[in-house]
Amino acid sequence: MGLKYAELFWVRTGELLGAIAGLVDRVKEAGRLRADFVLDGLVLMLIANRGLRASSREAQVTASRRFAALAIHSFRSSPEAELVA
Repeated sequence: MGLKYAELFWVRTGELLGAIAGLVDRVKEAGRLRADFVLDGLVLMLIANRGLRASSREAQVTASRRFAALAIHSFRSSPEAELVA
């Protein structure tokens, strides 16, 4: 019968996290990502971003983009670089 949907979800989630972890390692090796960055930080940022609320859809998109820019900026190995919003 194959995998049930819930099992398949967790298999795919594991595959995705593994791929992201590989990307994180490559970006760290290139010196573009903080040495103390861990994948949990990205997951936490995504969860927090999902929880943003605003008075309108437009305001929510703006807030989400600003939050993502701040988070990405904080993950950089040299955060003194210009913040891109």
